[in-house]
Amino acid sequence: MLFSINLQVLAIAFCQFSLVLSQTYTKCDPLEKSCPPNLALGKSVEVDLSKEIPDNWISSKEIKLGKDGGSFTIESDGTRAEIQSKFYIMFGKVEVTMKSSPGQGIVSAIVVQAESGDEIDFEWIGTDNMQAQSNYFAKRHPDHTRGQFHKDPNNQETFKTYTIDWDSERIIWKIDGKIVRLETAAESGGNYPQTPSYIKIGNWAGGHPGHPKGTIEWAGGLVDYSKAPFTMQVKSVKVADYSTGTQYEYADKTGNWKSIKAVNGQVNPRSPNGGEEAAPSKTNSTTSSVTSSQKSCGPTGSPDAECSNKPSTASTVVSTSATGTIPTSTPTAGTNSASSSLPKNTQTPSNAKMETGEAVTIRFQFQSALGAVCVLGGLLALI
Repeated sequence: MLFSINLQVLAIAFCQFSLVLSQTYTKCDPLEKSCPPNLALGKSVEVDLSKEIPDNWISSKEIKLGKDGGSFTIESDGTRAEIQSKFYIMFGKVEVTMKSSPGQGIVSAIVVQAESGDEIDFEWIGTDNMQAQSNYFAKRHPDHTRGQFHKDPNNQETFKTYTIDWDSERIIWKIDGKIVRLETAAESGGNYPQTPSYIKIGNWAGGHPGHPKGTIEWAGGLVDYSKAPFTMQVKSVKVADYSTGTQYEYADKTGNWKSIKAVNGQVNPRSPNGGEEAAPSKTNSTTSSVTSSQKSCGPTGSPDAECSNKPSTASTVVSTSATGTIPTSTPTAGTNSASSSLPKNTQTPSNAKMETGEAVTIRFQFQSALGAVCVLGGLLALI
């Protein structure tokens, strides 16, 4: 009898350990070692989510499709609804027509992310129907002072098109075709996204009880699952890869775009129009920089970050160009330096991030196999 109980305890312990292991599995880090090449998109594609989710995307759960597109719904504790591209772009444009999800602790997101730790975000907090947030990181340096807020009224009731336009010299965020933010590589202090990236779009519970305190606060508080379901509606997705080829390879571990090689193609550092964007004569968007006490955490938030979804208007800066007015961020002393004190290997909470398409597939297969082993172990323990 004692032997049987010990087997049961061991089986439970093994299953719990295996679940944690499968959740924290990450793909090869190209800044640390030689990694397999990334599958290149190498062209432009458009996805109509009222019809299908193409094979070159993978979803974390079944996404219901209808006349208004795909419904990314969170029904219960621990669930999330996301799609992620299996392909990568090496500079490019992502356009998503969507409505964000309401709900305390719920976060809707568009993320362009690389295995090197580069990341560009557009995010919406479920308790804030009036603003969108933007952010960007490089090489796993989550500088949360780069987070900004943008006027985006009725984002939960109205379909809008959100754009991230990224090349080697600048990143542009747009809402319905209007520029709300522009950041340049020259002003990034060396921390600028510039490696092959996949796209992930989804709805996740930033206010899940198991997340760090800072992430929960940034997400608007703990999720009240009694008010579920929480749905983000995505009508369509357009992705343009500015580079060409079949695969992208890292020639070294620098994370510099000039070290990326395009197999059967070429890396194009600028957008087809040369990166010149005609800004509106006057934007209707107020851009607010985030102070040290109001950090935007996002999917890759630092575990110790204290976050808030309340913007500070004290440090708003608007720069004027010959073509119009473009809101820009205010650099904070020491935050844009390549020698940032933030740890290089700061990791995302494993239950608050999405993996690459290949990693998701491997994780699902791994969890299925582990589930079978756990069931078998439990049955043997009862004998």
